[in-house]
Amino acid sequence: MNLWDIRRSVIAKSDDLDRLPNLSHVTLGEKVRKGVPTGERAVVAYVSKKKERLEEDEKFPSSFSCQKVNGDFVGDIQTDVQEIAGEIRAFGLRSGHVIRGFDGDHGVSALAYENEMGQKRLMTNAHVVVDVENNGATGLPSFKNRVDNNYYQLGKLQAVSKLRAGMTTTHDVAVIEVPSAYDLDEFMIQDQTNDIDRIAGISTLSNHNYWFVVGGEKFECGFPERVVKKLPVKVDGVIVHYAECWQFRMTRGRAKPGQSGALICRNAGAEIIACGMVFGGIEPSHIFAFPFNKMWNKFKKF
Repeated sequence: MNLWDIRRSVIAKSDDLDRLPNLSHVTLGEKVRKGVPTGERAVVAYVSKKKERLEEDEKFPSSFSCQKVNGDFVGDIQTDVQEIAGEIRAFGLRSGHVIRGFDGDHGVSALAYENEMGQKRLMTNAHVVVDVENNGATGLPSFKNRVDNNYYQLGKLQAVSKLRAGMTTTHDVAVIEVPSAYDLDEFMIQDQTNDIDRIAGISTLSNHNYWFVVGGEKFECGFPERVVKKLPVKVDGVIVHYAECWQFRMTRGRAKPGQSGALICRNAGAEIIACGMVFGGIEPSHIFAFPFNKMWNKFKKF
């Protein structure tokens, strides 16, 4: 049977579908028997909860007759009813979304949140969204939507670390306004089920396993070491000195451009603890980060 014929026939019988109690949505999928997929094509009705007893007019047909546009019969397709938990909702901006600065630099959203005034915000590195070489010039950044791979414009910068050639900085943070029309998943990380439970710092010689997400890809790192004195970092073609920061060694995946702004986390049981904010690295082996608790306390009010 042609999928278009099946789809059109099922839509034509929408009244039969809608009478099923607790109906969430309907798909063209696979018949499941006793929890095992059978490989047989089926019209699958997903419900929030199956009823133990159904009235006659609530019963879902065991099959649908499929026809072509001209009415010719092409066969029967089975049906199936499956439970699915939770509501359908749009996935909004989260930690891990790719951010593009007005000058083409790429980085990552460290955190999506609402400030005390209920205004939507994203946090990332300042050097991702400003042109350090050109005296800190700024413009409107954008984020990448993984569904269509297009970039969508964000709002104005609400706060930004001052980075200039030859200067010393103890933070590299920008707070970006998120237009009200965009959905926001506060304290959530791409492709992670649990939200961020706590915000902490980084401990030297800690034996924790750390990780961060960039555009849905998960990287792992460990062996944090406190950087002594100042770290000369090449930013937009000039040297900025970074102080009070940490070095991590990559344990899964490569350190590479585009990871700036990533939120370094660790797990404590089921909890996710946000610990650091990536600002740079040495390909492919090391990344450098600021302790996130200090960045959050300094910039969350914006």
